[in-house]
Amino acid sequence: MATVIRLQPSGREIPCPEGETVLEALEHAGIPILGIHHESGPGQWELDLGPLPPRALADAIVVAKTVVRSLAVATGARASFAARPMAAKPGSGLHLHQLLATARSAEEAGEASLGWFVGGLLEHAAGLCALVAPTVGSYRRLHAGPE
Repeated sequence: MATVIRLQPSGREIPCPEGETVLEALEHAGIPILGIHHESGPGQWELDLGPLPPRALADAIVVAKTVVRSLAVATGARASFAARPMAAKPGSGLHLHQLLATARSAEEAGEASLGWFVGGLLEHAAGLCALVAPTVGSYRRLHAGPE
């Protein structure tokens, strides 16, 4: 029997035939996947989404989390995206890679552009924390040491 994942509020449906993997379901949903591999924690996996414009990437992240959770439930498992779901075990994170894409090459972009880009991130680091580490659990995940 197929699982149908219904996204709210749009009502968009993603069909997931029985036995379909997360990777196959995400590809059916139109989300570009660069790779998937096991991470250091028990049952922990990293899913690398392909490059997308910011708004499309935000949508893809929400859809990917919905697909993973739904397929986990369909198999009797549970998927957690908590920053540190198990004490004394490696934490989880969402890595966001940014790309300066206005130049044809790094040399053409020049160090000045890179400096302004990094400077902007540093200038707004405190405000960005509200987006990148919005919960107490997120701050518990941020510590010195491995994972």
